[in-house]
Amino acid sequence: MIWDVSYKIGVKQIDKQHQEFFNILLKLENSLKRGTVTEHTGIAIKNLVDYTKTHLKDEETFMKLINYPDIENHKIAHQGLINKVKEILNVLKTGEKFTTSNLIQILQDWIIKHILTEDIKLHKFYSDYLDQNNKTESNDEEIEIVIL
Repeated sequence: MIWDVSYKIGVKQIDKQHQEFFNILLKLENSLKRGTVTEHTGIAIKNLVDYTKTHLKDEETFMKLINYPDIENHKIAHQGLINKVKEILNVLKTGEKFTTSNLIQILQDWIIKHILTEDIKLHKFYSDYLDQNNKTESNDEEIEIVIL
């Protein structure tokens, strides 16, 4: 799974985090391609879970900052990812066979679909927000999301 510029939403910090998702998934995919679930696989999955929590919290903080009107539906979508990752972890903990392609495909599909549907809506709203506040996209690149 390779990052593509079409996944950008125009917020530097969130775009960097999305790129990191792709990097983590690539590491996980490489780990799983080795055949069996190993310590490296567990570490890659833990990194994915931890990074997911951080990213979702940051994205939701950003949505609050700009008064994004669809924040509750976006949070529901985020909860869907958290549930999907927990489901995968439970399957792996029970020792059930979970094919590499199945695991990676589920995660890739969810992330790409989320970015290209939900996060693109956020991008559109944010672009309008910038226009209304006489700011430019280049200024938004410097916005830092501060978690309180």
